[in-house]
Amino acid sequence: MRSLRVLFLIAALALTATPLIAGDAVAHPRLGFRLVVPDGFVTGPDGMRADQLFAFQRGPVGDQGMATFILVTHLGGVLGRERLDPKRGSALGLRVTAFVEQWNGFQIDVFRVAEHVGDLPILTFNAQVPLVPEAIQVSVFGEASREGELREVVRYLLASLEGKTNWLSAAQRIEKGVTVLGSVLGAVIGFLVWRTVRKRKASKARVESDTPADEPRIRGRRAR
Repeated sequence: MRSLRVLFLIAALALTATPLIAGDAVAHPRLGFRLVVPDGFVTGPDGMRADQLFAFQRGPVGDQGMATFILVTHLGGVLGRERLDPKRGSALGLRVTAFVEQWNGFQIDVFRVAEHVGDLPILTFNAQVPLVPEAIQVSVFGEASREGELREVVRYLLASLEGKTNWLSAAQRIEKGVTVLGSVLGAVIGFLVWRTVRKRKASKARVESDTPADEPRIRGRRAR
């Protein structure tokens, strides 16, 4: 069933492709991101999936029997920093493995999904990007025999992708940690100073209360 859906997607993309200028950038105003499409890709149809934002394809090259496709979808929320378990995909009968790629200084999850369209082995790489106000997934799929090229397309897209994220960089996390630590230390030091002053005042008050008010004071006289 999944293979039939993939075949339908491939056929629709091929029939409705629109040329792009080499290295064209596309942007999504509502989600506030921008990415550059690699050379040789053309736009695909709108509305293939409810969560689709952009679709592109590049025709077969050399002995390729199938085009290479890019699909950008939204994930319906933001992503946390916890790592995702590819075994969840395996539980659905898919051959899924995971690795990390770099985006904007962060390590993000990329899922490698192996399947077949008829007798043709294909691979899909799904990179989940932690954007705000909503995370997106950048998918690249094509013939399994061109795995190296598919990975390069994923890296190209991630390198060009610009957008705001809800994740903090290492420097931002350190800065926030130092700021919080400084506030805590300031509060602790302030409390210790207050407690020391209070103890001194209490000690002075006890000394004064222990001295009778009518006790004569002896003053020494200087000899003449």
